[in-house]
Order: sequence, then C-alpha cells, then structure tokens
Amino acid sequence: MKILLISRTLEGGGAAHACRRLFEALCSAGADVRLLLLNAPSITDDRIDWVKKSLWDRLRADIYFAGERLEILAHSGGRREHLWRISTANMGFDVSGHPWVDWADVVHLHWINQGYLSLTGLRRLALLGKPIVWTLHDLWPATGLCHLPLSFGENTLAQCHSYTTGCGACPLLSSNRRGDLSAQVCRRKTFLARSPFHYIAVSHREAELFGQSFIMHGKRPIVIPPPIDLEKYRQVSELPTPSWYDPSRKYLLVAAARLDDSVKGFELLKEVTQQLRIIAPEKCKHLTLLLVGRIKADYKGDDFGIDTRTLGSISQAEQMIQLYQLADLTLSTSLFESFGQTLTEALASGCPVVSFRSFGPEDIIQDGKNGYLVEAYDTKAFAQQILAALEPHIQREMSQEVCQSSVAHLSSRCIANEHLEFYGRFAEPMEL
Repeated sequence: MKILLISRTLEGGGAAHACRRLFEALCSAGADVRLLLLNAPSITDDRIDWVKKSLWDRLRADIYFAGERLEILAHSGGRREHLWRISTANMGFDVSGHPWVDWADVVHLHWINQGYLSLTGLRRLALLGKPIVWTLHDLWPATGLCHLPLSFGENTLAQCHSYTTGCGACPLLSSNRRGDLSAQVCRRKTFLARSPFHYIAVSHREAELFGQSFIMHGKRPIVIPPPIDLEKYRQVSELPTPSWYDPSRKYLLVAAARLDDSVKGFELLKEVTQQLRIIAPEKCKHLTLLLVGRIKADYKGDDFGIDTRTLGSISQAEQMIQLYQLADLTLSTSLFESFGQTLTEALASGCPVVSFRSFGPEDIIQDGKNGYLVEAYDTKAFAQQILAALEPHIQREMSQEVCQSSVAHLSSRCIANEHLEFYGRFAEPMEL
C-alpha cells in the first residue's frame, strides 16, 4: 500500500507536529509513505516533496494566501478580529496531477488551508477515485468558514450552532445575512461528506462536534490520536541544566505555539495564579511559572503575581524534553484543545498534568492517576488541584513510571498500526 500524506507545513502548530510524527511513525513501521507539503521543510528526505519550488509557484502561493485574506476582509467589513479563524479555500493549488498523487493508493490530508489546497482542487482529487483520509486537526471540513464552531471570550467558550443548520449570519463576519459567505462556502463543501472522503478525529469530543455538522449529516469519524515517540521522550536529557534551575523550587510549565491566542486561556492562567496567591501565599514563594511560546500581546513579566520565566519559542525537541523533565507539573488552561500534544509530551517525559475539561485533554488525563481534570473554567478549583498535585504523597503516586505508562497506547508503533488498519479498509493492506 502506497500512502501519500499532504500537509501545508511541518513547522508551526500542533497539526504540523502531528503530521510529522505520523510520517515518522509510518516510516518506522515499514510503510511505503511519502509527504507532499506546500512549503519546503527544514529536513532533507527524498520521501518529502513540496509545491512552492519555482518562482511562479511561490508567487501563486502568495497570491492565494493574500487573496483569501482580502476576500474575508471584504465580507467582514474590513474587520480583522477573526481574520485567522476563517478559511474559504476559494483559492489554492490543484495537486491532483502531481506524480506522487498518481503513485499513491491512499491520499491522507492534514492541515491544507491558507492558500494550499482549494475546494476545486479537493474536488479534482476526489474525482480520481482514490481513498482520501482526512485527519481533523480542527473542524474546518465540517463548517462553512471557521476552523472551530466556537466563540471564545477571555474565560468562556460557547458553541456556534449555525454550522449544524448550514451556516449564514456568521458572527465571525459580523454578518446578519443568511446567505452570506459562510453559507455560500458551506453549500460548496457538501461534497466532502461523500465518498471517497473518510475522516479521523483526534479526540472523542471533537468527533461529537463533527457529527453535528450540517455538511456531514451525522457522519462520525473514527478516533485515532496523534502518535508520540515514547523512547525519545523517556530518555534522560543530556543537555546542561539551565542556570536558572533551582531544585528547591517547584516549576509549573505552560507551552503553546502562541500563548496569548484567545483559545489558549492566557487570561485564565492569570486568574489561576492569582488564586494560588490567595489560597497559598507562602507556597507561592517557592513556585516558578515557565512560559514557552510566542506572546504577541502587551505582556509584563509580573502579570502572574508569582515568579515567572518567559522562555520564548522552543523548536528543538531535546530542549522541550528537558523542560518537561525539570517541571513538576505541566498545565493547560486552554478553552479548547482538539487533542493536547503538549500534555502527552509531558506525560511521556514523566511529568503529571493539570487541565480544564476542554475536549481533547479528556481523552489524555486519567483524573487522579496521571494528573487532574478541572471543570471548565473554574480557576479556583484549578489552583487547588495544582497545590494537591504538588503534595509529596501525590507526586509519589503520579510517578514518572505511572505518567509514562498512561500514554503507552499512543506509541508511534501503536498509532501507525491503527492508521494502516484504517487505510486497509479502503485499499489493499500492506504486509509488515
């Protein structure tokens, strides 16, 4: 069986990392797999190709990217507030004629928006008759425009039910017209519910949202979470210990590509640390908050009221593994996570986790065993669970071995085999 993965990039957010990990997992499992990107990768591999090679292709990619943003601005009255939460795929490349598509028995889509594949290109892919598997790193295939049918406040989340009835009057466009751009694109996307498309959700709660879609008519995806290289994350870091590390302190780690993205719960994190100061002011003197990721908003180092170290973006896995191993807890105050790869990374490194019940983490955290799940979005309860998790007897119970064993089912081999079995439902399975 010949498998072609298609993704915009291998660098950036969770979708890119998940695709790269699946590619590596399938390669390790002996699968005949290739990867077709929009952007050139930072690694060299003859099983990886990309579209933006010639000057003309690079220019086209820029035109598609900018053109889509301008279209969205035109339909939202020039408002930029939700510009990056919407994609139309009215412009993009058609890869149906690429020789690797012709080579493949199964085409597996990952994140393809922002000028990579257009709806026209997707329709032409479908006309080839090859099975098309699509991993849902968000819910864009099931909505009119948005990547998530949710509205986010600083500490609230609400579901937008328009995607269950065909969209229109889209709040992200500040529109009150039933036939607006969201409804138009929704009608164009109905072919995505038919053969040859088959969907993989990365969590059970995401699968539930997908099944409510007007486009999908109750179609339910299979659930297969992203893989993780357990051996890599279990290795004791050989990097020199950072000069700031003090073994007498307790470290709370928060990591995201963009920490102040509204979905990541940056304001909720501030409320949690404020609650910590109220509940346990003496213990707070021995806590340090480690922040990994970009922060675009106006940020001051004392915003959290406890000792805080801002480490910026970290792209090297070895550095992140070291941080997970130095940290006493990894936290997620996100309002929503499709899955939660930083949580599985932390657990694979032996670090327990605390998170709100925010969809994806509910599939990862075994409450009271490898961490705590907190009712959304109770910041006082979250602070109390942090303090509970730092108690010596709880730390012994949530040991390194317990945390690591709790994600054993997410190993590269296990997840690769689940994918190969799923592909085999539509194409001849390979013999390993």
